[in-house]
Amino acid sequence: MMRTIVVRVVLSIGIAYGVAAFLFGLAGSFTLNSRDLAESVLLLLCGFFATLPIAILAIWKPSISAVLLSICLVVIECSGLANDGWHGAVLVGRKLALQNIVLVAGYAYVAFVRSKTRTENST
Repeated sequence: MMRTIVVRVVLSIGIAYGVAAFLFGLAGSFTLNSRDLAESVLLLLCGFFATLPIAILAIWKPSISAVLLSICLVVIECSGLANDGWHGAVLVGRKLALQNIVLVAGYAYVAFVRSKTRTENST
């Protein structure tokens, strides 16, 4: 019972954060410039626009969502590191990485609970 509530809360928080990130990404997309366009678009996709579809995918496939969000997190951190060294990685980490790490852990927990429930039901 408690696990079901926690799973629903994690998925709801993920979708709410995905919607918020998508809206912030829309607002940020108007400030793109041609100086680092390819990198800016990649960060916009991985940091903001991919979060909502990944959160929706977590309803059915939380383990795949955890992997995809981890890949986005690595892309974001590598970009911050490439631009400004460790200082840039820390700045990007404070703005985007912490939320994504929490969501990755939440989706991994959801995948674990669902796999445990499946094995208990099959025996």
